[in-house]
Amino acid sequence: MQELLLLHGYFLSGSGSNLLVRNLASNFAEKDLKTVLVCQERNPEKYPFIRDAIIVEPDTGKLVPYYHNPGGKVILYNPKTSLLPVFVYDDYPGFKVKTFTELSIEELERYINEMVTSLKIISANHNIQFVFAQHLIINPYIVKQLGLPYSITVHGSDISYTIERDERYHFYAREGIKGAYKVITLSNELTRRLKPYLDYPEKVIEITPGVDGKLFGELAAVNLLQIKGNGRSKETEESFYHGLSQVRSLNELLKYIDFIRKNYDYSLTDQHAGEKLNKVSRGRNLILFLGKHLYAKGPQLLALALPYLLEEKVNAAFVGHGLYREVVEALVYFLRENREDLVAEILNYGEEGYPNPGKMFYEELTKSEKEQYLKLARQNLTGDRVVFTGQIFHPELAAVIQRAKLLVVPSLVKEAFGMVAVEGIAAGALPLVDGEGGMASIITNYTAFLKKKGFNLSLDTFILSKLRTAEGVREIVDKGKRLLELYEKLGEEQIWNLNRDFIHSYYDWSRIAQKYRELSQNYWQENPKIC
Repeated sequence: MQELLLLHGYFLSGSGSNLLVRNLASNFAEKDLKTVLVCQERNPEKYPFIRDAIIVEPDTGKLVPYYHNPGGKVILYNPKTSLLPVFVYDDYPGFKVKTFTELSIEELERYINEMVTSLKIISANHNIQFVFAQHLIINPYIVKQLGLPYSITVHGSDISYTIERDERYHFYAREGIKGAYKVITLSNELTRRLKPYLDYPEKVIEITPGVDGKLFGELAAVNLLQIKGNGRSKETEESFYHGLSQVRSLNELLKYIDFIRKNYDYSLTDQHAGEKLNKVSRGRNLILFLGKHLYAKGPQLLALALPYLLEEKVNAAFVGHGLYREVVEALVYFLRENREDLVAEILNYGEEGYPNPGKMFYEELTKSEKEQYLKLARQNLTGDRVVFTGQIFHPELAAVIQRAKLLVVPSLVKEAFGMVAVEGIAAGALPLVDGEGGMASIITNYTAFLKKKGFNLSLDTFILSKLRTAEGVREIVDKGKRLLELYEKLGEEQIWNLNRDFIHSYYDWSRIAQKYRELSQNYWQENPKIC
């Protein structure tokens, strides 16, 4: 019987590519397609569609089973590689992590050889007929060495963090594309950015990701107080905030943050996340930041806007994980405590290659504006108004987003797509997103849909067009307030119904997965002798 292989180098939660792979695997299982999943997810018990989980040891050729669920259908393999190459650095317990741009040629070749060997071991136990390779770097090149037919799903991180920064990967990208049956991009924006490295433009097809309409579009049965994990404890959090009062410089802060992170696994949900969310949420009253806590994703920009936005009788939650989480928490704390010196130092702590609109906003405040701003910060940025939860997983995440009136995505990265924006809309929130990159196409579709329903709202209503300038934070404030007014005008039930119909029309995952299935079927029909 023909089997499909999903090749993914990472996990099944957190990033957009992780979610895409998880949704594909889940849908393939629902359709009774024999599916092999190759990735590094080590918590298979979280995913009911996984039947067996097996470690692959390329050095010894051994297969080591460690999980079995008779109700699952997908077989998960974890290659035991010498390191985990990533696009953006983060800590992953149990893995030696390096970014692709940091890898030596020797390390890269060793990783490629380990993966090729692992896939040969896996293929010897299965009848693999087609491979869906995630990320242009470096899985397609690996699959090409085996001679298996494959397609590529290109993600924005392939280009932003690897190909555009390191010419070594041009060769691997071109070789991967050369051997592919089709090259899938997530948006017109991504197709445009891929063009300089694309020798075979006829291979490109666009398939936008989607969301689980049932999960996000129906009222979640999860009580917020049920949301808890094995991440930061209440005691560690109390210790963290107590220690902030003793910090006197940015250098001290960064050392202190490194110390705190050693006390908990910051990739997991806080142990008292539900308790915190229950404290700030009364019905649908949240402004939400959702996603990886990185400078380039812009959580600091929403934090700077909150002293003004929280005047609108709403609270705020930052949901996600990343190395920048504690920095943003410290920014909120020092704003509330009116520690102007440390606020300025944190805002000066940017990231090379990205603008610093937060710093520009703060420096351009007049004396009287700053006095009023800090007064509002003292008043509004309290622990019962603003919370950080760590990463929250599905289905609990749907319950959290369903408490939000407004989802803000102030990313300084030109996102290839913007999965969090679609999830936010699916769960009934109004979106306010970066105007550059693939998220603009989502809002274009959204406003077109609303117009058909009799609501003539412009693209500008939901788009941050000045985000990368000194006006960026003020734009979040002004448009955020207008969207909160719009929410009150239209009402929760009407927005919920409109958003649910929009997702069903454009981004329902069942339709997206069908396009992937049809792609493999088309290959089999075009190459019957091979298959």
